[in-house]
Amino acid sequence: MAMYTRVGEGRYRASEHTQGPWDPGSQHMGPVTALLVHELARTAPRPGLHLSRLVVDVFAPVPVAELRVETDVARDGKRVQCLSASVHSGGREFARASAWRIREAGSRPRRSRPVPRNTRARGWARASGTAGRSTGVSSPAAP
Repeated sequence: MAMYTRVGEGRYRASEHTQGPWDPGSQHMGPVTALLVHELARTAPRPGLHLSRLVVDVFAPVPVAELRVETDVARDGKRVQCLSASVHSGGREFARASAWRIREAGSRPRRSRPVPRNTRARGWARASGTAGRSTGVSSPAAP
C-alpha cells in the first residue's frame, strides 16, 4: 500500500491511499507532510546535522495527482542549515515546508544524586475528603 509512486527526480504520483476524509480528490496532509520530510531529508545531507524543526504552510488542498517537490537550501552554515520544500501540481504551489538542521550537541554526563529518604512534601497532610468544603466560590444570592 504505497502512498506515492516515484515517477522521476522530485516527481511523485499520489495513490488513492492519500485521500483525505472530506474530498476524494484531495489528499490528507499527513502523507503530504511525510513526502515533504522525505525530500527534505534527502536534500544536502551533512554528517552531524539533524532535522530539528519543521513548519508546513498549506495554501490549498493538495490534489490526488502527480506532484512535483522542489527543495532548496536557504542557509548552509557550519552548525545549521535552513531548508525548504514545496509541493506543486499543474503549475500551482499547494504547500511549503521549511526545516532547520542543527548540529548534534555533545553533553557531559551528569553525576546522579541520591534519592532523599523522605519524599513527602513539607506541610502536606493526606487528603481526607476535604475537597469541596472550601472552594472560595460563594453561592449566588437568593432572589
